[in-house]
Amino acid sequence: MAYNVPAYDVNKMSFGPGVLYLCAITSTPGVVTEATDLVDIGGVNSGGTLNLTRSALEVNQGSPAARVATFVTQETAQLSVTGIEWDLGNLALALGAGVVDEISDPQTFGFGGSMNITNVAVKFVHEMHTGQTLSIRFWSAESDGNMSVTFGDQIHEIPYTFNALETSTGWDSTALAATERLCQISIDG
Repeated sequence: MAYNVPAYDVNKMSFGPGVLYLCAITSTPGVVTEATDLVDIGGVNSGGTLNLTRSALEVNQGSPAARVATFVTQETAQLSVTGIEWDLGNLALALGAGVVDEISDPQTFGFGGSMNITNVAVKFVHEMHTGQTLSIRFWSAESDGNMSVTFGDQIHEIPYTFNALETSTGWDSTALAATERLCQISIDG
């Protein structure tokens, strides 16, 4: 018999990769229709990472000083996924800049000289073993602007890292509460 086994629900456990969907937001706030605007970037490696962080300011009083309150001074949401398909349009979204000509042969990607970072809508979808869908939505985000690809014997990996931007509206232009303006995580089904 095992000791110290907690109560648990295997239906709430999850493993495996997911699908990354992106689209550029051309206006602020951008109106994104989830069903038509977001595009699957294609094959990804397992190991996507969601980082939610909060920086705190501690208030101490007395002698010896003791903590009497803590306030949050910064919140961030970051999603990183590793793509494995070369798509020049996705490359521009991954870097937050670049000019793509997909019509000419050969297709081209021009990069350099832009001070702006393209705002994107980001959705990461993971199907759980129960058939439920876990979705992570960044209403508005920017790429971290970095990319490093190793050309070697393994599958080429293209990094996608996005930092959520605070926005007051969701993709359908509905107002977001002040406490949910960076991202949303949902489980459907």
